[in-house]
Amino acid sequence: MSKLLRASIICLYGLLVLATPAFAAEETKLSGAILKLSEITDKAFTVNAGGLVVVIVRDSGSRPPQEIKVEAPRAYEKLGVVRGAQDEKGQLLLGGGFTWHLFTPVAEGDTTIKVSYTENGEGGKRISREYKVKVEKGK
Repeated sequence: MSKLLRASIICLYGLLVLATPAFAAEETKLSGAILKLSEITDKAFTVNAGGLVVVIVRDSGSRPPQEIKVEAPRAYEKLGVVRGAQDEKGQLLLGGGFTWHLFTPVAEGDTTIKVSYTENGEGGKRISREYKVKVEKGK
C-alpha cells in the first residue's frame, strides 16, 4: 500500500473522529491491517480484528450512486462514512468521486459484507456485491 494512501486514510479517519461528536467522546483504537474492498469480489480477503475495513463505492458517470446499502455483520463496528471527489493521488475528479464506508472488525470468523447501490443515480443499473472476509485474531 502506498504511503500516500496510508496517510490519506489516517487523515480521513482523523477528520471523522474530530467531526463526529459521538466518536470524539469515545476513543476508537485501530491496529493492524487496512483492507480496501472495491470491485474485486471473486477472492476471499483476510483482515485482523482491530484493523480497518474500507468498503469503496465509486461514482459512475456524472452523478453519484443512489440507494447505497452496506450490510456488515455484528463482527464489525461501523466507524462512519466519508464522501469525496479525489483520486488516490489527491487529484480532483471531474465527473466522479467515491464513498467510503469505514468499519473495524471486532470478532474473529468468516464473514460476508454485502453492498448494493444504483449506478449513476435514478434509472441506473442496480449493482450488488458480496465480499467474503475472514477476520483473524487481532495484533
